Amino acid sequence: MLRHPAQRLAAEYAVRQTPALTTGQITLGCCNNLTKLTPGVIRVWARVLLAIPGSRLLLELAGAQHELLCHALLNAFSSHGVNPDRVCLLPRDSTRQYLTYHDIDIALDPFPANGGASSCDTLWMGVPLVTLAGQRFASRMGCGLLHAVGHPEWVATSEDEYVKIVVELARDLHSLNALRLGLRTQVEASPLMDEARFCLDFTSALRGMWRQACIERVSVSR
Repeated sequence: MLRHPAQRLAAEYAVRQTPALTTGQITLGCCNNLTKLTPGVIRVWARVLLAIPGSRLLLELAGAQHELLCHALLNAFSSHGVNPDRVCLLPRDSTRQYLTYHDIDIALDPFPANGGASSCDTLWMGVPLVTLAGQRFASRMGCGLLHAVGHPEWVATSEDEYVKIVVELARDLHSLNALRLGLRTQVEASPLMDEARFCLDFTSALRGMWRQACIERVSVSR
């Protein structure tokens, strides 16, 4: 979208209603890197699937083109009681960077390494994102993004809360759909997409660091 900003207005990228209204089942999803799916992530996501009867998990992953890795991933879900048929694995396709979100009702953020650009894509496409906040930057990116767009209620502080938030979002499809249809407007009006404000803050920070460095250099020379 940075190279071709006019594409943001194309009909294929317009936010659509939450897919469960058509499919009759909740589709959870994540578009990220396979390496971020740690044993802890798989365990928690399996809990979510088991807590939402009939739900499925759609994973568009960089690395999913490797058959052995996919087989191991499906076996890991199976070890937690999830039928492999409920997990759909798709290789990352740059031509569909935004389009896969049309098939996802609720996005699941991996942890402790959260999504970054992919989470921005997720929210801009209108898909609610649930994250688990950790203690370091890599595990708090989702927390920062969700606070910026005005949805701190989707930030969990424990695995149990993570599961609870997803289940509550899935419980009411009409409310979920309303969230989805209004989310892009919220995102575009938020600090997350306020480029002018970011530039001012960033340049101000650089000037501040330069002034501090000059002060310290003068102090040392004296």
